[in-house]
Amino acid sequence: MCIKYTTFLEIFISKIFVVSVVLNCIVVVHSAWITPRILELARFIPDFDLPEFSLPSFPNSLNKNRVVSGTVGQIENHGYPSESHTVETEDGYILQIHRIPTTKAPLKKSQPDKMPKFPVLLMHGYLQSSADWVINSPWNNSLAFLLSDSGFDVWLGNARGNSYSKGHTKFPRNSNNYWDFSFHEMGKYDLPAMVNHILEQTGKRKVHYVGFSHGAAVLLTGLSTRPEYNEKIASGILLGPSVIQEYYVNGFLHAFPISARILNGVINNFGALPLFPPMLAGLINAFLTRFCHPSFDRIGICWNFIHLVFGDDDNLITKDQMPIITSAAPSAAGLKGLAHTVQHAVSHRFAEYDYGTDRNLELYGTSSPPSYNLTKVTIPVAIFVALHDSLAMKEDSKILARSVPNLLSYNEISYKKFNHIDYTYGGSVAFGVYLKAMENMKLAENREK
Repeated sequence: MCIKYTTFLEIFISKIFVVSVVLNCIVVVHSAWITPRILELARFIPDFDLPEFSLPSFPNSLNKNRVVSGTVGQIENHGYPSESHTVETEDGYILQIHRIPTTKAPLKKSQPDKMPKFPVLLMHGYLQSSADWVINSPWNNSLAFLLSDSGFDVWLGNARGNSYSKGHTKFPRNSNNYWDFSFHEMGKYDLPAMVNHILEQTGKRKVHYVGFSHGAAVLLTGLSTRPEYNEKIASGILLGPSVIQEYYVNGFLHAFPISARILNGVINNFGALPLFPPMLAGLINAFLTRFCHPSFDRIGICWNFIHLVFGDDDNLITKDQMPIITSAAPSAAGLKGLAHTVQHAVSHRFAEYDYGTDRNLELYGTSSPPSYNLTKVTIPVAIFVALHDSLAMKEDSKILARSVPNLLSYNEISYKKFNHIDYTYGGSVAFGVYLKAMENMKLAENREK
């Protein structure tokens, strides 16, 4: 009885603390005076990086007491080979993408009938990086390792501005010009650069694409603006797609259009800024990795924060995972990407960036930005939806499913508490989702002539 009471008390105190932190953050974020001035300081942060670091060993930590940071460190720590590749986009951004080459892997959870025809590119969500695909170990159901075990040549993308894709041929990272992008530019420039590089390296004619959340928007934006790349992509697997935003956060933002006006006002008055500059993201990762370890955070402040924001998933994400998750997320990201997403939630349109009437007329020839033409997305598309996901609502995904001309499958995850970030960190239930995703890739390959 005493044990149950203590556990309940710890959880109650932790959630009270988390709620108070969140409320204070909301006050700061929605202050029209403080927010621009805080963000303005980001341009003065020195343009250098924290070194790669290994996390300290603790009793009962994951992966046999050896927890390492970074995509390459995680891959090689689990006994898989890895490669790092550098890609330059048409508009000068330098991207780093990681690879798990096809090889005989240490674990075999799934034996395909035959080797896959095409490689696969995994694209992360907002505030993430390639590292988030290898957070979970091979025995704790990582999509990247499962695909490798099944014979796929696995490539892990990194969007411009994140903790790996930090360079530019002309603009320094602490300039407004560097951060002047959203997922529109990622789809128009990053996606073609990564796809072309993968096809050149592998000699294949197509690549499968798996996009989580924001990564789904990158694919659909890219194919809408560069439809010729439909010929180079075998299938699009969309996990919790953050695309159609009519019901985003249960429609909350649509009722408060001031949220979009505040973000637009910041960008219009102070220029494009980072939400998390690379150095700040690195400091946050280094701090949270230690603070969120169960041996220190005994009442589960970090774990409860995750569940407060994204919803209770019935412990699919455990306290033991927190130091590894926070070693990768949040990754560096630009404010304009967030503003673009909020615009969609307010306007109920999947459209190009809204610069305001005058600039829209100059750029688009219309007072409002044009909607992306999803009929140009002709690749086979499979959509996966979680019923407990407030960031990629089922109702929005149904609209998306009706909008793409070549729907391969629409899949509602039966586990009722599966939430948005469980697609990358969710363990046992996510494993079933990954198997279904691979089935859709094979189905798309079987359709190939």
